[in-house]
Amino acid sequence: MMAKGFDNYILVDVRSPIEVKLSTLPSAINITDYKTISSTLKPRIFYCTIGMRASRFVQNQSLPGENLVLKGGILSWLHAGGKLHNSDGTEVSIVHVGSEAWKVTPKGIEAVWEK
Repeated sequence: MMAKGFDNYILVDVRSPIEVKLSTLPSAINITDYKTISSTLKPRIFYCTIGMRASRFVQNQSLPGENLVLKGGILSWLHAGGKLHNSDGTEVSIVHVGSEAWKVTPKGIEAVWEK
């Protein structure tokens, strides 16, 4: 199921495979899969944990068409009431954040990171 309101976009998660395996936005594709698909006219929304890696990715690529960055990343998505899925498409309530400093998830969402 596509994330509500994003039917006309391709959602691209630029986070690491470890982060993506744990949870991602519904119907998003990872950056590796994105790089293997052919060019499309459909606009793309890139995201990461807070938006920094996604912004850098868009700035450093020569991407055709409309390319947006999800402001505030997956953490803003969660604070706006967005849902997460794991790699199997099952809804989950856990997200990988870079460090304890980014443990700012809403109530009911577990934040994990490597120590």
